[in-house]
Amino acid sequence: MAIKNALFFRNKRLQRSNDEVDDAVISIISALKQGAIFLNSDGEIIRASSKAYKLGVINDDEISEKSLFELFSKTVKTNKSQEGEIEINRHTAVGLPQKAFLSVRCIRITQSQYIILITDITEAKQLEEARQTLIDAITLFVKKPIKKIRKNFKELSGDLACSVEKSKECELIYDLESQTQNLYHTLNSIIQFTKSLGGPKLSKSEIIRVADIVNSAVSENSFASQRFGVKIKIVKNSSVKIVGVLDHIASALSNIINNAIIYSEPNSKVYIESKCSEEKVEIIVSDKGSGIDDKDLPHIFERFYKGQSDNFDNSKSIGLGLAIAKHIIQNYGGQIQVYSQKNKGSVFVVSFPIAEEG
Repeated sequence: MAIKNALFFRNKRLQRSNDEVDDAVISIISALKQGAIFLNSDGEIIRASSKAYKLGVINDDEISEKSLFELFSKTVKTNKSQEGEIEINRHTAVGLPQKAFLSVRCIRITQSQYIILITDITEAKQLEEARQTLIDAITLFVKKPIKKIRKNFKELSGDLACSVEKSKECELIYDLESQTQNLYHTLNSIIQFTKSLGGPKLSKSEIIRVADIVNSAVSENSFASQRFGVKIKIVKNSSVKIVGVLDHIASALSNIINNAIIYSEPNSKVYIESKCSEEKVEIIVSDKGSGIDDKDLPHIFERFYKGQSDNFDNSKSIGLGLAIAKHIIQNYGGQIQVYSQKNKGSVFVVSFPIAEEG
């Protein structure tokens, strides 16, 4: 009899404990801005927020979306929280079909109880699509023509031997070529910055050689090197490989090299060197330019920030290059550091994990 009473009271305590958990979860569900579904391991809904019903994933008090239920089932099977994005079809107030995108997270909260948190990301997806369309349009209708004009000016200056003759016409052509190059670089920086806000396209990532990144970045700065009279010298290049997208990372490195060039004195050099350890590779860009003032150093990776320099007209920079570089590098698991002394030059160190090749 004593044993029966002990079991009875223990079961009562467990029941009271479960009731308290249910009450707590229900209070949380009511306060959440997300859609929330509280359910047991069999997928039976215990309680759901009004937002969850409005999102169109519940019908007759059951989860109606197969992809959502599959994510929940995986949580039950693995005993691990699961998250992902799902696409559903729902109807508007006037009955028209509408595609919607939801961000879903399934969490186990007790031995047999789970909660599903749902966020409508349809508007964010639409904005991302519009942003990408705008980037594509700018690239097609603005960037390509500017690139063509830049190429034509370069050929024209070559045909007129402007490097030798210093006629007024040659000076005008060189100035137009210079302004076009500056416009191209500025536009390219804006495009790359806008792209980088969306994060890395991991599905497009591949195994790429550091040497290819360096060579591409140096090639992109050939005109800037000529314009400012600063030579680029590759001290050591590496065939080691990292994971990323070549165009993205080369663009980030190009911005760092460009920054080194424009803040260097004419007839000086910008040095590029790759160093490897067991787990990472470092790409080092160094110059003997004007350096970075101590008060500017903490801010150089901020958007639109432009430090002061005696040998550079700040109107020729929009202050996005280093902000873009840092964002892209971090997107692909890298890091960037800078060391600088006023009037002695700067050293930028970009590091990435070395890719594991199977």
